[in-house]
Amino acid sequence: MRAPNSHATPGRAEPGQPAGTYARQVLQRLLVDPAGELVPDVRTLLNLHAQLMENLLGDPMDVAPAAFTDGVLAVYELNRIDLLRDVFTFAYERSCAHYKAIRTSLGEPDPFRLVYRTSLKGVVREVILAREQGTAASDRIWAHAQAPIPEAARDRFRAAAETELANLHEGNFARDQVRPSQFEAWRAGTEP
Repeated sequence: MRAPNSHATPGRAEPGQPAGTYARQVLQRLLVDPAGELVPDVRTLLNLHAQLMENLLGDPMDVAPAAFTDGVLAVYELNRIDLLRDVFTFAYERSCAHYKAIRTSLGEPDPFRLVYRTSLKGVVREVILAREQGTAASDRIWAHAQAPIPEAARDRFRAAAETELANLHEGNFARDQVRPSQFEAWRAGTEP
């Protein structure tokens, strides 16, 4: 048995574990005999109930509260796990579909930007601190790219840096380690 991870959130799978780990952990807590019947264990049932309430119904995944209640009642009163298992499976599948949709909408990161992210942030910061726009900003970007960037990648680096500058706004300038007053001073020079 593994030692508990002090960084893990109670009632959730540890970070970095494969999908389905939490579901397996919850389902393994149910004591089922070889015939498929639930073996009564009040502590396990109460623990499962608490975990499902916290982790599945706290997240709006279209799980009807009545279905969950019916499932819990079936476990407590009839000693049957079928309905509760179906509710858990439904919520888990919805959660997986939601994750997949979010992952797909984000797309894949640009490998070029990943390789040169430190240089891109550095040059954007330099341009902002120097309050440069237009040709002066473009010249600074080009000068910055001369040493660390291979010649074949310099034009793409320049385009990426200029795109970063063009897309700066109040919600993303902090990633370039720029204070709000510095950003405002730079932006004041770029507005017509």
